[in-house]
Amino acid sequence: MLEHNGDEETYSLIFKSLRHPIRRRILRLLTNEQLTFSEILKSLSIDSGHLSYHLDELGVLITKTTDGDYRLSGIGSAAIKLMEGVEEETTAGERYIRKIQPFRNAVFLSTTLLILIMLPVIAYSLGYVAYGGETGFNSNVSVPSDEAFSYEVTLLYGEIKSNYHGDREARITLDPPVRGLTSWDQDTVYFILSPEGGSHIVARIVDSSGAVIEEPSISADLGGAGYTFQVPMNQAGSSRIEVDTISSSTPSSCSLQVGFRRDRLSRPFFLYGVASIIAVGGCMVYLYYTGQKSREL
Repeated sequence: MLEHNGDEETYSLIFKSLRHPIRRRILRLLTNEQLTFSEILKSLSIDSGHLSYHLDELGVLITKTTDGDYRLSGIGSAAIKLMEGVEEETTAGERYIRKIQPFRNAVFLSTTLLILIMLPVIAYSLGYVAYGGETGFNSNVSVPSDEAFSYEVTLLYGEIKSNYHGDREARITLDPPVRGLTSWDQDTVYFILSPEGGSHIVARIVDSSGAVIEEPSISADLGGAGYTFQVPMNQAGSSRIEVDTISSSTPSSCSLQVGFRRDRLSRPFFLYGVASIIAVGGCMVYLYYTGQKSREL
């Protein structure tokens, strides 16, 4: 037990001595030669009081000869070897960092350029291209001016194709829309209101869920042009337009054009975009990992 305690005290003394830079310098000065108090004092450029304090703190790491010179003890020599091992490891790590730094800089630059190039590719690939669609039907309806009016368009999907359109409703049965990863069909019901004679119109556009998506108040004279409202349909259901009032200081009227259209949309470069996102993600992970390694070294 006494021997164990002595070892602990020796280790504590070594680590305590090596913690202070002045004491490390004293040990280095005594590595290959014996020095007097004055010679050590001259090399360190400190006052004699500080030097005496640090020599006392070194304790058994140094010894004093009969001539009054200071030299390393056996424990002091072991402390020097410990210092050299730590410094050698640090130096090796610095050499390794300097060696791989040009490669790391080149990889970082090329990875950054790759990300900058891929970002517009990703943005472009997520866009879509609309191909020419087909019109299911197109009907002109007269809107009465003395009563509330609504027109409903219902889309049905089935094998037997049919179109029906009357004064207040239309029903369309057609093939189910194609739904794919890179291409799909988009069904759209449209209503075109054309006021005449200075009419003022209050209308409401309702989608298949019953939600009002537009509620325009129309009073401008478009000179023959109409107000177009489009309702995207992603499933079978109904959409409608409701006209609450038509008022004017002069006799007026309003016509309604109702139609349906199916467009084919496509993202031809979507898979390239997905691959680019994966590549950019991998590059960012790599940059983060190399940054972490640099900080550890």
